[in-house]
Amino acid sequence: MGASEEATLAVRLDRLFTDEPVPFRSLVGGDYDHGMRLLPGVEAPGTEGFALHAVPRG
Repeated sequence: MGASEEATLAVRLDRLFTDEPVPFRSLVGGDYDHGMRLLPGVEAPGTEGFALHAVPRG
């Protein structure tokens, strides 16, 4: 781990109990099917990866 990664981790740990949590989509909120797969069309255009499973802010 490089110095910049260590600094980023230290900041994240310092804010662990004060930062807003990541607003993940609920498995029972209607965005996923019974197989726990994200339903087509619920994501914003161009969204990919980890961001698919977070509720868009704003």
